[in-house]
Amino acid sequence: MRVIDLLNKIANDEEVPEKIKIGTHILTRFDYCKGDGTYISSYQSDDGQYYIQDYSYPKYLNREVEIIEEHKIPDKIIIGKKQPVHRIKKIEKKINEIIDYLEANNDRKR
Repeated sequence: MRVIDLLNKIANDEEVPEKIKIGTHILTRFDYCKGDGTYISSYQSDDGQYYIQDYSYPKYLNREVEIIEEHKIPDKIIIGKKQPVHRIKKIEKKINEIIDYLEANNDRKR
């Protein structure tokens, strides 16, 4: 994908990746609220020095954008029944609490 393609996806309110790399800069997607209450996607580097808007100049529009794959949150699991039931239930409960927490925090980023 090129920078101009990514900007078009943002303009058309299409699905865009969470993390991208342009040259040596890694940018993370964030949503900001416009005055009318709608949200727009944009990208910013972790140190706050670079934004996707920095690449909207004609000389940068054809640069390649590398999509950085993120680790997916695993589905809830059920532990095998060979262990004692009380131990299985404690482990299962704790793992599912962690997964619920991660899912909730992952949803807030979007």
